[in-house]
Amino acid sequence: MTKQLAIGRISYINVDPIYYGFENGSLKDKYKIVSKHPAGLNKMLAEKKLEISAVSAAAYAQNQDRWLILPNLSVSCAADVMSVIFVFKVSVKNLEKAKVIISAESKTASDLIKLFFCSRGISPNFIIKKINSYKDINADEQAALIIGDAALAGGWDKHFKYTWDLGVLWNNITKLPFVFALWAVNKEFAKTEKETVLKLIKDFEASKKEGKKNIETIINNGAEKLNIPYLICKKYFEKLDFDLDDKKTAGLSMFFDKLYEYKIIDKKVNLNFFV
Repeated sequence: MTKQLAIGRISYINVDPIYYGFENGSLKDKYKIVSKHPAGLNKMLAEKKLEISAVSAAAYAQNQDRWLILPNLSVSCAADVMSVIFVFKVSVKNLEKAKVIISAESKTASDLIKLFFCSRGISPNFIIKKINSYKDINADEQAALIIGDAALAGGWDKHFKYTWDLGVLWNNITKLPFVFALWAVNKEFAKTEKETVLKLIKDFEASKKEGKKNIETIINNGAEKLNIPYLICKKYFEKLDFDLDDKKTAGLSMFFDKLYEYKIIDKKVNLNFFV
């Protein structure tokens, strides 16, 4: 390929270690980096405005016939993730028919919350709305899903009686890690540009390696960007994983199986990797 390849990047700080080499290191300017929230990237990859991108894990379920998963790349956690939280004013059983805000920015987190309520036979009135701070939540809205940088920067426990970390919620139920984001490639592109994809996979590994070496810089930059204490940002990056090993794959498969079981998605999901 002669033109610069564009790759999608989640606009939150959580992927800074993965993209460090692309944005600051030896691979700087080799690729065109397109930065958007997960839902925006899901749409661009589905519409072939991008050929390779980070995507919400749940978006893969919708596009499994058209996308392949890139190996050893994810945004995942073994337990608490800190940047995907559910806050609520009343007990869970009292959220039946209550107004519950979910995010349009991350399909994975929204589907996980829906799964939690379905498994307990509770049917809230889900409302899609963007939340940046607690002030965005109206008095008649009883609960909200908060994701990304807003979750880290918020101090939500000061304003809500209950605060749950969705990574902890999943791990308590399954004892498995949870995968929030994957990297995917359009099947047609993978077939016609196999060598390009193979080279990019190697470059992702190199970029991650540079990110690991420069994690202190990444933590400092993240803390400054979000105006949060260094130690909170450090703890956050220590909680995150960026590989896709067998345990994470098992957690991902269980998530998709449960979405199908509770009819949140209408088709069973197979994990198809680029090989």
